[in-house]
Amino acid sequence: MTTYLHPGVYVEEIPSGVRPIEGVSTSTAAILGYAAKGPVGEPELIFKWDDYVQQYGGIRDLPAGSVDSMGYSVSAFFQNGGRKAYIVRLAVDADAAFSALPLPSTPDDDMVLKFEAVNEGTWGDNLAVSLVQQADQADGHDQFTLVVSQMVDGLAQPREQFSNLTFVEGHSGYIKDKVNGNSLLVKVDLVESDDSAFLRGTAISGDLKTLVPTVLNGKTLSVVVDGGSAVNVAFAAGRFTAGSTLAQVAEAIQDKVREGSGVAYENFTAVASNHRLVLTSGSRTAASAVTATGGDAAAELNFAANKGGTAVTGAGWLELAFTPNYPAYSLSGDLAGLDLTSLNSTGMKVTVDSTDRTVTFGASDFDSSSTLADVAARIQEDVRGSTSNRHTRDFTATVDDDTIRLVSGGGESDSSVVVAGPGSGTNAAPLLKLGGSNGGTEKTGQEAMLELLADDGIEATFLGGNDGDEPGIADYQGSFQKFRKIRDASIFLLPGQVYADAGKSVIDAAISHAEFMKNRMVIVDPPDGTELVAPTDVSKLGLPTSTYTVLYYPYVKVRNPYYDEEKRPDRAKTVLVPPSGFAAGIWARTDGRRGVWKAPAGVETSLSGADSLEYVVGNDEQDQLNPLGVNCIRQLPVAGLAARVIWGSRTLATRADPEWRYVPVRRTAMFIEESIYNAIHWAVFEPNDHPLWSSLRVNIGSFMNGLFRAGAFQGKKASDAYFVRCGLGDTMTQGDIDRGQVIVIVGFAPLKPAEFVIVRIQQKVQQQ
Repeated sequence: MTTYLHPGVYVEEIPSGVRPIEGVSTSTAAILGYAAKGPVGEPELIFKWDDYVQQYGGIRDLPAGSVDSMGYSVSAFFQNGGRKAYIVRLAVDADAAFSALPLPSTPDDDMVLKFEAVNEGTWGDNLAVSLVQQADQADGHDQFTLVVSQMVDGLAQPREQFSNLTFVEGHSGYIKDKVNGNSLLVKVDLVESDDSAFLRGTAISGDLKTLVPTVLNGKTLSVVVDGGSAVNVAFAAGRFTAGSTLAQVAEAIQDKVREGSGVAYENFTAVASNHRLVLTSGSRTAASAVTATGGDAAAELNFAANKGGTAVTGAGWLELAFTPNYPAYSLSGDLAGLDLTSLNSTGMKVTVDSTDRTVTFGASDFDSSSTLADVAARIQEDVRGSTSNRHTRDFTATVDDDTIRLVSGGGESDSSVVVAGPGSGTNAAPLLKLGGSNGGTEKTGQEAMLELLADDGIEATFLGGNDGDEPGIADYQGSFQKFRKIRDASIFLLPGQVYADAGKSVIDAAISHAEFMKNRMVIVDPPDGTELVAPTDVSKLGLPTSTYTVLYYPYVKVRNPYYDEEKRPDRAKTVLVPPSGFAAGIWARTDGRRGVWKAPAGVETSLSGADSLEYVVGNDEQDQLNPLGVNCIRQLPVAGLAARVIWGSRTLATRADPEWRYVPVRRTAMFIEESIYNAIHWAVFEPNDHPLWSSLRVNIGSFMNGLFRAGAFQGKKASDAYFVRCGLGDTMTQGDIDRGQVIVIVGFAPLKPAEFVIVRIQQKVQQQ
């Protein structure tokens, strides 16, 4: 309180008591399920489909008969109007993919770099890393460039690059500080070289790009895992055909070896990666090892060391060889048919990593017996000259298939270049087709490195990733517990979980969570392949009757993004997708356009991305399903077109609790409750008397009046649409006040959807 001590004018600000209430978001989804990639068990907020592709891998390409419910549901949500979603990837016992390499230049020779994918899953098995030593130094320390690639159709496609890295802790370029947290693909650590607990024994074949699987027919491969009994994998005489793939060879090996006894055999894996076979033990011990050099098929599969094969024991490391030189180069165009005598008395300037050298051809250097090799030798001689500069001293000029290749003797940065241009006299560069304007190609050191990675692939691809098993009730319950602290998620989806068998317990747990929080609803999926026609079909499902649950039917057919008429004709053209993702997107779209009080159904709810429906629902079927709270998706004529629309807006409490029969009524109540809950925390510890009660009535009344004006309630007048009461003798007794309780009662007249539009027609009789 202000103290007045001297005569004068005092200006004071006093609170008005106006504390506006803002409406909460009603369209943020929480989607929990089995994804291929991403942090396990941690809710992550994303804002568009591209975020899901980047962080969670998009839609998985699964074998026929399986569908990535999670990926398709997230896609349907964003495609139909969703703007925000918490994604929770759930999996059991998933192990990150890994790789490691010795570092000869680290201060401690016993330390090695351990690379891992940023999170668990076999997606990491398609990663590869390359570490390249740079020419320059930082404070006397060697610097390196790390390139992280993904294997696509057997080739390494660079995705991330980190330059100026060092292995010196505390240095600005320390590899752990620059990579971890900044890379979306990998994390790195410096560990003791004898820390081998994360590595499984592995046998890797040499390059099998040219393998024709039919050569294996009638042959046998002997595989020994962890020193156990040999398993003979016999390929039958007609096992492989002209169309067979390396993946099918891997499948045949894995199926047979897994018949062996013990965890090393039972969890053994064989995969085709980067034109190689990777056989991995199912155990993680120092004795973990795979030997695949026995039998007459071993030679065909290049498992022996002299055929490019590699064996990694559990106590060892998967080595990544340093490649210290990715030099810049200049490549001429095709010089077939060039009259070499035309080069006599010409010359050019060759710039190698900022050093200019002059090349001069004499008047009679070349005659009819000369070759391109003679020209290359003369260029190399002139550029090298007498110098201590390694860029020019180690410069090379070679001939390959009627082209001349000029290569820098050093330099790996973007400034590393080889440029041929005009010198004194007639310019020889155009005659030799050197330089981009003359038909040649010029690559900097960095471009040359990336090109090499893409063309030749990388030896050190990651191994050992595991997608884990399907999540169970405990995994979901752990996530629901985390969502107690995330109050803005209001639409819960559980792709892959249907109200049958094991899915019931998961869905029941989600419903219990929603009833506890009172600010979210669960959209339930029925089993696919189950046609609902009569009430008995619905009763067999034993559906829940909570006011916080909604069910849509039938499943939606969408186009398979992996089908290609020419390249992948074996894929199905369409796949069945749960309807919940579409419905959640429509909820979000309707909330944004019309408000949460508008039923998310009708002609405005045309489904985007839907190709057709699993079952056709007619009027007769919906007559049976609608009273039971089953919301049908139907194909109806809208604006002259056959559109697939949502044609129902009921909760599963339609019969059990008719007061909350309609989706918009339940969601409007949740919206009001959550908005008021978030906005009146200021009232806690205020004096519990008339000023507080009046302020609560004014602020909540203002909020409700805004909704009334927006058309959220029934009633012509505000007094017909809502009320706000708070006061002694009205909502509270003196006993309530003595207990520290202030009680506000808010009522509203909800809008209910016009489900049954009845038009009565009567003939007008002519009157005399």
